[in-house]
Amino acid sequence: MPSGYFRFARQASSAAACRQDRRRSYPAVQPAAFDGGTVHGMDSLRNTGAGMPMNASDPHAHLPPLEAGAPLEGADALLILVHGRGAAPDDLAPLAQLLLEGREQQVAIRLPRAQGQVWYPQRFIVPPEANQPWLDSARASIGRIIDAAIDAGLPAERILIGGFSQGACLALDVAAMRPGRLGGVLAFAGGLIGDTLDPNAYRASFGGMPAFLGSSDPDPHI
Repeated sequence: MPSGYFRFARQASSAAACRQDRRRSYPAVQPAAFDGGTVHGMDSLRNTGAGMPMNASDPHAHLPPLEAGAPLEGADALLILVHGRGAAPDDLAPLAQLLLEGREQQVAIRLPRAQGQVWYPQRFIVPPEANQPWLDSARASIGRIIDAAIDAGLPAERILIGGFSQGACLALDVAAMRPGRLGGVLAFAGGLIGDTLDPNAYRASFGGMPAFLGSSDPDPHI
């Protein structure tokens, strides 16, 4: 693992602690459309288009992920990195570069994007119902990326999902809720979603699945 990876993890976790406070309640979100923004950090990053108009019952469905790296067909692995609240998907492009630095494997990269740059409107520790339909739409958005990779012939054990802040919460949620076993999960300053945690709700097979969970010490939000 390149040394810059751990440096990024420390910087990202510290930034989360500075920007977020557990005592603060998030207001209801009135998201704006994401126009694609300025792509930076990866010369090969591909914007696959804005998709269809937003559906209020499935707010993220119309936004396809940004793509980079190897073509999905024939790739050795897939790396999914999920941005945080208020961020653009390409904010995690530098992390993708660090994770893949010096590796010979052909890795496809997907950077999913949220409607209005928000995956769900409330805090991750509220009852999940308070974040609907945004939360289920976010889960489905990540699920479609995973399903597309599997349909292209990539085993689920070769799919790695990670994220920062709100994206870390979503990455952990998807990795825990999806049946079977993914290749690994990275969570920078995030936790499992919900006001209570029921082990019976998690359908994943965790045996042998690598996981990295990191935050600053202390982190008032996590």
